[in-house]
Amino acid sequence: MKIKKFFTLLLLTGLVFSCSDDDPPPPPAPVLSTEANILTFTLTDQTGPATLNASAATVEIEVENGTDLSSLSPAFTVSAGASASPASGTSGDYSSAVTITVTAEDGTTTKEWTVNVTEAPASTTDILTFTMPGQTSAADINSDDHTVTIEVAEGTDVTSLAPTFTISEGATSDPVSETEGDYTNPVIITVTAEDGTTSQDWTVTVSVATGQGDGTDILTFNYAHEQQPAVIDAVNHTIDLVVKNDQDLTDLYPYWSMSEGATSVPLSGSFDDYSSPFIITVTAEDGTTTQEWTVNASIADPGNDTDILAFNIAEETGNAIINDIAHTIAIEVENGTDLTDLTPIWTLSDGATSSPESGTTSDYSSEFTITVTAQDGTTTQDWAVNVTEAPGGDATDILLFLLNEQTSLADINDFTHTVDIEVVNGTDLTNLTPTFLLSPGATSNPVSGTAGNYSSPVTIAVTAEDGTTTQDWTVTVNEAPGGTISSETDILTFEVPEQTGDAVINGIKHEITVEVANGTYLGILTPTYTLSPGATSVPASGTPYNYFDWVTIFVTAEDGTTRQEWLVKVTEAD
Repeated sequence: MKIKKFFTLLLLTGLVFSCSDDDPPPPPAPVLSTEANILTFTLTDQTGPATLNASAATVEIEVENGTDLSSLSPAFTVSAGASASPASGTSGDYSSAVTITVTAEDGTTTKEWTVNVTEAPASTTDILTFTMPGQTSAADINSDDHTVTIEVAEGTDVTSLAPTFTISEGATSDPVSETEGDYTNPVIITVTAEDGTTSQDWTVTVSVATGQGDGTDILTFNYAHEQQPAVIDAVNHTIDLVVKNDQDLTDLYPYWSMSEGATSVPLSGSFDDYSSPFIITVTAEDGTTTQEWTVNASIADPGNDTDILAFNIAEETGNAIINDIAHTIAIEVENGTDLTDLTPIWTLSDGATSSPESGTTSDYSSEFTITVTAQDGTTTQDWAVNVTEAPGGDATDILLFLLNEQTSLADINDFTHTVDIEVVNGTDLTNLTPTFLLSPGATSNPVSGTAGNYSSPVTIAVTAEDGTTTQDWTVTVNEAPGGTISSETDILTFEVPEQTGDAVINGIKHEITVEVANGTYLGILTPTYTLSPGATSVPASGTPYNYFDWVTIFVTAEDGTTRQEWLVKVTEAD
């Protein structure tokens, strides 16, 4: 019997020792950030800072009125280690909301940001067109003097006229178009721009025609596809018109103007056959006097012009310099533009073609040749295009400023050139290492990542890409308000989505056990847990990890010193 008890005791002792031989817990996984925020967002033509809402994941920004929203290239920064799609600097169509997907440093967490770009209201206050019942000719709209003068037929009652007019887009007027009024004397129309602030008074003067004229002249004669201005012979009453060689003389629709009050057969703008001399009969205002005009239309010979008339690149800093004698084009683009991948647009002499065609993407890092062939298909001319980059930018901004100990985003003031940032209470201000982002190409002294004493304001001197423009920035670091700093290192709650019951948290042994559903893959579980107020942990709550064996969570108290290791064991249910 004693021998049996001895072997039982020996067996229990062996079990105890085998339990104590468990492998030590693996080292903690690297802590990768899950932040996926857009921190700054700028556009070349913005009217003010962008509004970033991290909770709603939105960016609201306004640009100058008239900006082409279909081709914008925003510059933005994201959380440390994160990436974005599309990337900063990518050109895109922002005429409607655009989604930017930010992927955090951990490579898994993503956040979709909605960017809304709006145009600032216009400030134009123009009267664009003005018509009046009974008018004898087009109104004279003078945009310099802000006056409108118009003549109405004899006998018109000017005490009760309702003019129709159009104004700048988005603008309003007082009185509005088609409002009846007394125009015996000049009338003021006040136009207020779309911005609701800019306004302009326009003086409208109406005169009444006297008598009926006997003029039967054709004063102007135009066709949209004419090769050159029509020649009007007022003595012989003939009009010579030369149209481009791709036009059909049997189907022309010219427009003409005549003596005041006169009418014509056919009407101006009518489609007619001009392949032989064409007669236009003009009847004077008096209704009696008439005159026949003969129009002689002909087709122009194919042209031999080989000119490049206009040349544009989206990234240009100014108009291209086109030399018609040397047949050269010189144009400057923004600093940093990739000259090997440019897509210029150009216009040529009528009927001419070019190789390559306008809108072709090519390498302009060295002199580029465009061959223009005239309309006649024979005459050619080579044009040499030279594209240069503008000197480096003069921007000297601090765009982003970060400290590991910060409690919130830094307040960066572009006008006072100051940075204000708050750090956790108790932080050693004499040894801080900030990281910051500058304007493209800019440098700083001290550089980002340099440790320094921030117990008093520190000056960071930023030098622009051009190497000349400089700006001093004052950085002020403040501690968060004081209070009792906790030394507690507890894990208060622990949850796994697949668990079958509450986790067992042993605050004395600092151990946590939790059971998950049978078949759960323990190789990658993502628990969430809460800690003592102000405490932090490695790995952080929400970090995926391998729970096939015991896992150690290191909890650091709010005081930054007190530390506790917790062991976590996850098991499968039977």
